[in-house]
Amino acid sequence: MKTLMEEYGKIIAFVILMGGLIVYMFSHQDGGFLQELSKVRAVETVGDADNAELLSDVGKRSNPTLNIKTKKLRIGTAYNLLDKQEYVIEARNADSTELAVSITSIVNPEGEELLDSVSPESFRPDKTGVYAVTYETHEEYMSFLKSTEKTYQFVAD
Repeated sequence: MKTLMEEYGKIIAFVILMGGLIVYMFSHQDGGFLQELSKVRAVETVGDADNAELLSDVGKRSNPTLNIKTKKLRIGTAYNLLDKQEYVIEARNADSTELAVSITSIVNPEGEELLDSVSPESFRPDKTGVYAVTYETHEEYMSFLKSTEKTYQFVAD
C-alpha cells in the first residue's frame, strides 16, 4: 500500500481535486460557477457608432497645405533650405494655423541621398544639375497625424 501511494498518490489527489472543481463549476445550486458567471453583465460596450462622429470629423479635415518657391542655386554657395522668407515656405493646417516644416530627403543629380551627410540649414551644392528636396509638414488633430510631403526640384549651376 505504501508503494502504491508513493507512486500514484499525486495522481489520486489531483483527480479528487479536479472532480470537486468540476462538480462546483457545473452544479446548478446557488454558488455554482456557471450560476455566478451568468450574473455578470456588461457595464459598457464599444461599437462602431461610438466613434463615428470622431472619425467623420477627422476624415473630413484636409491635410496641411505646403507651398515653396524654388530658386536657382549656385555651386559652392551655402543655402538654408528651411528659410521661410527666402523660399516663401508656407505650411498651414485646415484652420490656417502655421505649421513647422522639415526636410526628409535631399537627392543630388546622381541620385544619391545627401540628408545623412548634409545639413538642410547649411546646404552647399557641389555638382551641376537638379537636386530633389522633399519637404514635410504635419499636425496632430484629435490624436490623428495628418501630414503632407512634397518634393521640389532645385537647379544648381
